[in-house]
Amino acid sequence: MSKRIAGIIGIVAVLLAATVWAQTPQQIAQCRTANLNAHNQVIQMFNSARSRGNITPAEAQAFTNMERTLAAMTQSLNQGGLTLAECQRLTSQIASERATVQRMAATPAVDPRVAQCRTANQRAHSEVVQLFQRARSAGRITPAEAQAFSAMERRLNTISQNLNRGGLTLAECQALTRQIASERATVQRMAATPAVDPRVAQCRTANLNAHNQVIQMFNSARSRGNITPAEAQAFTNMERNLAAMTQSLNQGGLTLAECQRLTQQIAVERANVQRMAATR
Repeated sequence: MSKRIAGIIGIVAVLLAATVWAQTPQQIAQCRTANLNAHNQVIQMFNSARSRGNITPAEAQAFTNMERTLAAMTQSLNQGGLTLAECQRLTSQIASERATVQRMAATPAVDPRVAQCRTANQRAHSEVVQLFQRARSAGRITPAEAQAFSAMERRLNTISQNLNRGGLTLAECQALTRQIASERATVQRMAATPAVDPRVAQCRTANLNAHNQVIQMFNSARSRGNITPAEAQAFTNMERNLAAMTQSLNQGGLTLAECQRLTQQIAVERANVQRMAATR
């Protein structure tokens, strides 16, 4: 029995020797060299991504932990007595680390301040567009302003594209903030002044002149003694109406139809004063 056991042990020893012999020193050396090169590439890849700003603080912390693992690998790779199987396991682990760093490098790191700035800019951009649309619906946008806003909308669309693209820096985002603020100020000026139809402006000027002529006509008739006390009282009432007209004529947002109604009312008042002035 002891001879049989001794024979089996001998066979196992021969197989183990054959396995070790199959792992040539050259194969192990090639594996170790390849792993060292791959390890260095992983570190270089991470450093390059960090210099481009593509690494978040959390990723940097994760890589610190990974570097400890890689440092342990390096020691293992440089120590003597490494088998081919152990070296190949290290190859797999380095490949896993490489994949992790590639994912980190593929997505830009987002500064929380940039995210906040982008959100605020998107909201402000929408408010500028809404402000213009409300002003236009209220009739406060002239054709020239509408044309100017068409050009502004093209700039705002460009802004929107920039806000939605990746890799925006804080300085770039703040520059967009200032541009949106400038656009907002422009639209606010548009919205603050009503759009004036040239015909309305002409009508208002004519009515103001006619109103002044009526008052001058009455004053001239009164100075000639052509106005009775009853007519003077009637004119006092008429002056109140004319004062109300003046306020209407000077207010913003007067439509052409409203202005033409005031024209008719002033004409009636003129006719009344002409009758007063014609009789003593």
